[in-house]
Amino acid sequence: MKVKLIYTHLNHAVNVEPLIKKVAHISYARKKGDLSPEASAKFIQKHVLNAGHHSLLRHAWFSQKISNAEIIAKYDYFRLPNEIRQYLVFDEFEGRTTVSGTINTWMNFYNHTQAKVDPRLKEMCPTVFKGFKSADNLEIPKSADNLEIPKSADNLEIPKSAVAYTFVVEGCSRLFTHQQVRHTHNIAYNQESTRYVDYSKKMDMVIPEKIRDKWNDDCTEDVIDTIHNVYKDLKNAGVKKEDARFFLPNGIMSKLAVTMRHDSLFGQYKKSRADGKTGKPSNEIQSVAREMIRIVEESKISVDSTPKQ
Repeated sequence: MKVKLIYTHLNHAVNVEPLIKKVAHISYARKKGDLSPEASAKFIQKHVLNAGHHSLLRHAWFSQKISNAEIIAKYDYFRLPNEIRQYLVFDEFEGRTTVSGTINTWMNFYNHTQAKVDPRLKEMCPTVFKGFKSADNLEIPKSADNLEIPKSADNLEIPKSAVAYTFVVEGCSRLFTHQQVRHTHNIAYNQESTRYVDYSKKMDMVIPEKIRDKWNDDCTEDVIDTIHNVYKDLKNAGVKKEDARFFLPNGIMSKLAVTMRHDSLFGQYKKSRADGKTGKPSNEIQSVAREMIRIVEESKISVDSTPKQ
C-alpha cells in the first residue's frame, strides 16, 4: 500500500481545476490525462457542473480572513441554509477569524447570498465562478505556475488548522475504503469505481497476513481464481461491468483520493485512527493514518499558528 501527498491547499490563488480533474481520473483508473487548464475547464463544465457531480469540488479548500463586522453582516450563521452552514469552518485566533470551506461550499454560499466573490476564488476555479460578480477591493496573491506543493506559506494569513491536504492511497482494499468513507468531518473522498474498471484480465487482492498465516497459500489462490473466473464468465456472457462487480470481494485492490483539513488529520486521525483508541481499527486504517501524518510532518510546510496582524 502506498500513500502520496499530491497537493497542499495553502490558500494561494492557483488554478486548482487540473487537480480536481486529476482526482476525478481516479474513478476511471486513468493514470494519465490532459491536465492543462483548458482541458480541465472543459471537463469541469461537462462532467461536474452540467452533470451535477459537485462532490468533486470538495477536493479544493479556500480560507478567507474576516472581521467581526463581516461575521454579522456577511456570514450570519443562523440565516444560512443548513447545507452551507454545516460545511463552513470558523477559526478564531487573538480576535481574528478565518472562515474556510470547500469550493463546493463557497459556490453554494455565493449563490445563496449574492455577495461578490473573492477574486482569489476566480483564480482558483475560473470555470466554477464564471459569471459571478467579483469583489474589487481584495488583493490577489501571486499565482503559482503548476500544481507543485508550495514549500512555505509565510505570507499567508490563515491559521495552520485551515490548511488542507489531498492524498492518494493506492493498493488498499475496498474493505478499507468502506470503513474509511464513513468519516466525513471536513474530509472528501473519490474512489476508483468498479463500475468503470474491468477486472477480466487481472484482479489484484489485498490478503491480510493473519489470513496468510492461518490458511494455505494454494487455498487462497484457488478462491481468488474461482471468483475471477465467475467475473470473466459473466463478462463473456454479455453482463456489464456494473453488474458483474456484484461478485467482487471486499479484498479487491482499490485506490482512493482523500482531501482533509489539518485539524481533521491531526485531530480525528491521530486520536481515533492512528492510535486506535476507539476500538481496534484495522491494520490498513492505522497504517494509512500514520503514513499521512508522517508525510505532513516531514514536509515541513511553514504556516503561522495565528494570523498576522
